[in-house]
Amino acid sequence: MANQAILQIVLQVVVALGTLAVAVLAIWGDWFRDRLASPKLELRLRDSRGNPTSLNGRRAIYYHLVVQNKRRWALATGVQVMINGIWRRAADGTFKPEILAAELPLTWAFPQFTPINPKIRDRKVCDLGFLAEGDKEFKPSLYFYPNNFRGFVKANDSIRLSIGIQAENFTSHQRFVVEISWDGVWDSDLDQMEKHLVVKEVQEHMPDSGI
Repeated sequence: MANQAILQIVLQVVVALGTLAVAVLAIWGDWFRDRLASPKLELRLRDSRGNPTSLNGRRAIYYHLVVQNKRRWALATGVQVMINGIWRRAADGTFKPEILAAELPLTWAFPQFTPINPKIRDRKVCDLGFLAEGDKEFKPSLYFYPNNFRGFVKANDSIRLSIGIQAENFTSHQRFVVEISWDGVWDSDLDQMEKHLVVKEVQEHMPDSGI
């Protein structure tokens, strides 16, 4: 009899815990999925010196970002990297927000062979922007450029871009900001060019942009 009573108590405890678990998942299921089952995507600058290549027969330097999935067991689907804020350096050295009507997707490396919104298990390289020899401005690498786009970097200019990650099963909660400055000089030597075109991540708090 004593053993049966103990067994009944154990069963009641198990049922109670199961009921509690169901209630917790019903209320906080999304929170647990976000923390444990969903992908965790992060951005970083791949190389501040850029990657030399050619563009329409001219020498060019491309700069890239890396999208890293910190939870390889959770496949990220429908991933896009978006510019969601632009700031331009004013005469006093501060950065003022530019109007950005809508978020703009950056291209993936080799976009002609990569879907606009691919799946990411481990990592994937995204184009940040490029400067070709003879050009008068650095251009973020976009699929299209709105007529009023204010994200180009001309000689003696500096901008900051806020970049976020969107996916079908992930939402970015952190702001990744890259500062791009150029003095107007071109040099095919990457060590020298890094002194003229500076691309770096910044951690400063930026005011909201025009979106």
